[in-house]
Amino acid sequence: EDGKIINISSQGLCVFPFIKLNFDNINGEIKYRPSSTYYQNKLALLTFSLYMRELHDDITIQAIRVTNVKIDMTRYDNINLILKKAYAIKSKFSISPAEMAEIYTMLATEKNHKGFLYNEKGKEVKARSITLEDVNRVTGFIEPEFNTYTFGSTLDYENKKVDYWHPD
Repeated sequence: EDGKIINISSQGLCVFPFIKLNFDNINGEIKYRPSSTYYQNKLALLTFSLYMRELHDDITIQAIRVTNVKIDMTRYDNINLILKKAYAIKSKFSISPAEMAEIYTMLATEKNHKGFLYNEKGKEVKARSITLEDVNRVTGFIEPEFNTYTFGSTLDYENKKVDYWHPD
């Protein structure tokens, strides 16, 4: 049976549509900001996932764009009251862990999902464009045939057409 890899992305990347990979500070070596470092790493993971998807026809490689998931704030005594109140507002727009688990289970067990990026409702969604430079820096490889990976279009890789977005 073929292998399957499901990587975890973040809906928060939608809030930063123009974020670029900053390879000089990818892990916050120069300036550390938790949200910046988090989204840099999520974008790098999506880039690497696309590259691996190209290399391995025998492995299904997909990603889930995780939204806000409710957590039990009573488990975190060290969080101050202001952050707890802010989370209380955010949690009104969050889904339960069980709802998110349903999507993980769907992609892990059902074979009819052939797309790349799925949202918290199990629907395939378009992902951002990834440049060749980003792919080269993330993977350490140079593929001169590419100039841009664009999720949502067909690209020609070693004479093989690959479509990255399959609308319903």
